[in-house]
Amino acid sequence: MLQNFPGIYIHVPFCLKKCAYCAFYSLENFSKYNEYCKAIQRDIDFICHFAYDTKPDTLYWGGGTPSLLKEHELATWMQQLTNTFTFQEVTMEVNPSSMTQEKCKFYRSIGIQRISIGIQSLDDQVLQFLGRLHTAKQAKQVIQQVQSTFENFSLDLIYAIPQVSSQIIYTTLQQMVENFQPPHISTYPLEIYSHTLLGKKNLQSSEEQFSKEYEWIHQYLQSQGYIHYEVSNFCKKDFQALHNSKYWKCIPYWGLGPSAHSLWNHRRFSYKDIQHYIEQDLQNLYENALPLSPQDMHEEQIMLAARTLQGIPRFQCSITDARLQFLIKQNLLSLENQQIYIQPQGWQVLNSLIVELL
Repeated sequence: MLQNFPGIYIHVPFCLKKCAYCAFYSLENFSKYNEYCKAIQRDIDFICHFAYDTKPDTLYWGGGTPSLLKEHELATWMQQLTNTFTFQEVTMEVNPSSMTQEKCKFYRSIGIQRISIGIQSLDDQVLQFLGRLHTAKQAKQVIQQVQSTFENFSLDLIYAIPQVSSQIIYTTLQQMVENFQPPHISTYPLEIYSHTLLGKKNLQSSEEQFSKEYEWIHQYLQSQGYIHYEVSNFCKKDFQALHNSKYWKCIPYWGLGPSAHSLWNHRRFSYKDIQHYIEQDLQNLYENALPLSPQDMHEEQIMLAARTLQGIPRFQCSITDARLQFLIKQNLLSLENQQIYIQPQGWQVLNSLIVELL
């Protein structure tokens, strides 16, 4: 059950190879690994002291590729954190190319409770197109390994991929569900940014393809008993991602590591890169951050709540009654007990709806 306690996110930026579509901050060069580890230890010490009374109850290891961390360092950090805090959920992102059965057992032994697997596809040609290092066979083996060790795990799927037929996406998702029954599935449309390897090929996403595949994914997963609880996320009952749900509810969280973001005492602050992270400790970053204005906080609450099933109180939105009724008739929004809800069809045009609500 989601509480209003804060969360902790730890960013591990290292990757064996950057994927062709990846626009996130990540490093193929491990030269600063030791300095990174010292900085993580520094900030874990700070968190364990400063946030002790606030009782953080979720922990998320995100990437990059957290499964590339050396075991003795990860075990030390996990022991310190789990000795200090009682977590409802501890998630580790893993890449199939760097996972083994032994790692599954090790993660379980040190207190990891949930695994998020970056599958993206179960088609070898699609995986090659995306620049993934694993094959479909490897992906299936890793899912089986995780499934045998963890009750709670999540699979990622990328869809709306140029030059890839919708049927391949559908087949992948059906294989995921029918063969593995994952408690949680995250689905992301392929976004192509100019500075990525795919972006340099001048490929463009199709709105028509996105809409068609998004609707199919929504209908199929609902028919299989999944709850579409956030624009990109589906879960079986009681398996929503507790840590990520804090983001959408504007619950405070600490972000450790290069490119990590934090929200604390109505202040947002983040790191730029690994050098900035090594040189700037979390406490200084927090103390130098400017508070969000009431208007900023109001807009964030609407933008984030719009992504979920939780809905937005009518009185918080500036939209006129006439315009609201029009969008309801278009099946983009609904209104129940003075709470506005975005419909799945509306999630396809979420940014434009948010502008209307603000």
